[in-house]
Parts: sequence; C-alpha cells; structure tokens
Amino acid sequence: MVCGVVRIKSSVLLVCIILILSKTTLGGEDRTYYNQAVDLVGVADSVLIDNKLCLSDNDCGVKKMAFWGVNRHGVRISIYNIKNRVVAARLVEALMDRYARDPVYDLEVIIFDKRWEDVGKISFFQDPILRLTVKHGGEK
Repeated sequence: MVCGVVRIKSSVLLVCIILILSKTTLGGEDRTYYNQAVDLVGVADSVLIDNKLCLSDNDCGVKKMAFWGVNRHGVRISIYNIKNRVVAARLVEALMDRYARDPVYDLEVIIFDKRWEDVGKISFFQDPILRLTVKHGGEK
C-alpha cells in the first residue's frame, strides 16, 4: 500500500513539473506588435512592387524579399536582395513614415543586398547594407 501511495505522489509531482515547464517553454512568441509588423511588411512590399522588384505581395513572398519578427520591445523588418541604394532609401522612408504614425515600439530595419537564401548560407552574421534601429524610449 505504501508503494502505491508513493507512486501516485511521484506521478502527481511529475505531472506538475511537466505542466510548469511546458507553460514556461511552450508559452509561445510574444505577439504584442504583430499587427504593426504585418503592416510594415505590407509597406515594404508596396515599395518593392512600385520599384518592379515584385509583381504583387504574393510574388514578394515567393521571392522571400521581406520578413518580420516581433518581441516584447517591438518589430524587426528584414528585407533581402536590394542592390539599388535608391530603393533602400525609399524603403526606409516609407517604413519610417508608417512608424511615425504609432511610434510606441522599437523598430529595427535591416536591408541586405543578397538573397535570403544566400545570407544564411554565407554566414549567420552577414553584414547588411543598412541597419536602422529606432528605440521608442517610453511606455505605451
């Protein structure tokens, strides 16, 4: 009887530990600035389309031109295969114009002159042609 009670208690303890660990490790990515990130990638896609680098939003996705990421502080926009510095400047201008409407989060814009596939293959620490970081410096 004592062995059965010990097994039950250790099983309950194990289940509690698993639940606690799953809550902390599987809690998921912070989506606080999800809407802003999606909006900013849409802005980037529009600039890419206007400059004939993509035919549509879908084409920009297929070509792996622009990506977003979010964390608890803000948004990161990464844009690939931009060889023309004028296009890079247009991207920054459009993204900053949109950011200025709601500057309550940090924004990082990273532009590479290489394709997305090549940046990862060459080096994880590939140098971008442009990196812009804006810290909002306050609370919402």
